[in-house]
Amino acid sequence: MKTHYFFIFLFISCYLSLVHASDRALLIGVGEYKNNIKDLPGVILDIETMRDSAQILGFKDENIKVLLNEEVTLENLKKTITSWLIEGTTVDDKVLIYFTGHGSRIPDLNNDEADGADEVLVLYDSVVVRENYKKTIKNVLLDDEFGLYLQQIKSHDLMLLVDACNSGTIYRGISSQAEKAYGKFFNYSGMPQPDLSQTSGSQTKPFKKTISIVDTDNNEQQSTRTTILRQSEGSRFVAITAAGDNELALATKKGSIFTQGIHFYLKQAAINQQQLTPKQLIDKVAIYIEEKVEQEKLGAVYQPQLAGNNQLTNKAISFVDAPLARVNWNRLEALDTSKNKLIIRSSKNNLALGESINLDIEIPHQGYLNVITVGPDDNVFVLYPNPWEAKNLVSPGVMHLPTKKMDFEIKLTEPLGKNLMLAVLTTEPINLYRQSIEGRDRSGRMFSSLKALAESTIKTPLSQKSKKPAYLSGRLVVEVK
Repeated sequence: MKTHYFFIFLFISCYLSLVHASDRALLIGVGEYKNNIKDLPGVILDIETMRDSAQILGFKDENIKVLLNEEVTLENLKKTITSWLIEGTTVDDKVLIYFTGHGSRIPDLNNDEADGADEVLVLYDSVVVRENYKKTIKNVLLDDEFGLYLQQIKSHDLMLLVDACNSGTIYRGISSQAEKAYGKFFNYSGMPQPDLSQTSGSQTKPFKKTISIVDTDNNEQQSTRTTILRQSEGSRFVAITAAGDNELALATKKGSIFTQGIHFYLKQAAINQQQLTPKQLIDKVAIYIEEKVEQEKLGAVYQPQLAGNNQLTNKAISFVDAPLARVNWNRLEALDTSKNKLIIRSSKNNLALGESINLDIEIPHQGYLNVITVGPDDNVFVLYPNPWEAKNLVSPGVMHLPTKKMDFEIKLTEPLGKNLMLAVLTTEPINLYRQSIEGRDRSGRMFSSLKALAESTIKTPLSQKSKKPAYLSGRLVVEVK
């Protein structure tokens, strides 16, 4: 009898694990390639930026899976999509799929493409080969194949974000500012070219998207572009891709512009608890890309694309509560862990807009000082060290900010509201100015070196070398009214 009860228990446990599936996000990034494909900068930053976005959308950290660089082989990607999303979610679960990396084109071998080419996502182990006297790329994720995978995901609430060039065959060249921006399209000798007979003047008629989804919930006439995915009855999909056909999406060392725009407006809406639909989101991101590209002279402006279920594209995106959406504010608060506090004072705690302040920090012993601020919009700024004071080894005494070398005033600008300032003194040489990119270290994490040290000093508060506190922290809140 015990044996029978044991098997019944196993069956019930397995059944419950399937019933209680959960919302899941799969973040895929390829910035380093194995086989002579040009690497992309900022992909690690893209992934961590999108991890923040996923948390803002309500995905728990344990339900966010990341595949990065060498993990993104064709075999591993297929296995992960199957086990993590197709088998691991139900119709009631929310699903997010994000890809950042190169897009490209390969010859169409099954003659289902009007332009004679399949769009593909280029993976870590992708390689250029010759087949049937034509050059192509092996180990890529084909648009058709990706569409079939999406159809198998049971979720009725699936968002797909692709930060890669959809075709890029016209605007393959990178801008003259090559050190700033890099095209997210892999061009190789023998790659299928667009059929220029489909052009009218300087405008090229649209070719097929990397992912293009037709709305089957209404009777509107189907789009003229070729599609690779038709929704099964009752399914819900929305897809946002970085660039239109024959356009070049751009990556920078600070991350990809499309991904930055998506994160900026998701965070803004979540913090302010404003309604935002995918359709409204893409309109805002289009303006963001245009302004960013033109201001920094990065190259040609490109247009993000939206496709999917009409009801879902006009449905308000759900967010976590406003306090949880302030992920950077919460990170800074979590770094204030020391029992003995570092004293930081402001000349004023309530400011008028544009009014400047001075900070005084009491330094009890020699160490490395970092001062970080985060505003009501959750944007982070490393106040000290900085270009004028790049070295942050400080001596005992009162530290005045701005220092005489710092050629600026400390002013808190819009938006109005509370600003958190955190000062941290460490015996280890941590310099956030030298190691940070847009507030993140080179691993893409926000202040991971401080976090690791803060956690370790809870167990060992004194530096083994100097016997001084290894980590001291203090904070204050200043409000702009």
